[in-house]
Amino acid sequence: MHAVFDLVLPLERAADGYAATDKRRATKVMLTV
Repeated sequence: MHAVFDLVLPLERAADGYAATDKRRATKVMLTV
């Protein structure tokens, strides 16, 4: 089974998640609270 999210970050680092997606380093980012 494959994971849906390939990067998990805390909510405070949401901007890093968007940047990773934009630079194609991540496809799906999960933000945790």
